[in-house]
Order: sequence, then structure tokens, then C-alpha cells
Amino acid sequence: MASSARLISQWTKFEIAKVFKQARRCLKHSGLDILLYPKMHEVGRLLVVTPGKIGNAVHRNRVRRRLKSLFYEGKFMDKAFDCIIIVKKDGISLDYDQLNELLLKAYQNSQNLPQSYENRS
Repeated sequence: MASSARLISQWTKFEIAKVFKQARRCLKHSGLDILLYPKMHEVGRLLVVTPGKIGNAVHRNRVRRRLKSLFYEGKFMDKAFDCIIIVKKDGISLDYDQLNELLLKAYQNSQNLPQSYENRS
């Protein structure tokens, strides 16, 4: 399972550009936005965007670590989507349980999304 833990955060520039163009926002919150895109590899992956102006490195890294831990422990990599989380200023103060609730809510909202965007350019 160590290989899938490493795979959940590996992205190429091309994949990031494609996902940002076509991903669907499943959750809009004052602290973060969660976008989902049908997975491109055998496991669903996580991309966490933490702009420098939302806090110092300690706070940004804490949020990243929490989200990666939730993603791995919640087995979201087995779901049908890659996940992009854009953290905002208020997201720095969210605790572990609040982040977990938001992530679960986003995946519940994903039931209305198509499993593939192959017909799109």
C-alpha cells in the first residue's frame, strides 16, 4: 500500500492544467473549495493548493498534512475521482474533524457528476 500512498500526490504539469480546466466544483466553503475530476490513474489523487498569502509555511503545511491524512485514511483514493482542494484564508483555522466533514460532503455531492469526461476537449 506504500506505493498508492506515494501516488496520491504525484501530478504532472499537463495533468494539473487539464484538471483545472475541466474539474467541477463540488463544495464551496469560506475556508476552501473542493473540485473533483474523474481519476486518470488507477488511484484517485489529491492536489492541495495553499497560496502563500493565507499564512506562514507552518500553517500551510499543517493543512496539507491533515488533508493528505484524511484522504488516505478515508480511502478516497479508491473513489472514482481525483480531488483538488484550494485552501483559502479561513481554511487555516479548520480542525481535523471539520476538514473531514467537508471532504465527505464534497464526495457526497459528487454523485451527480459523470464518471468520465472523455467526450470533452
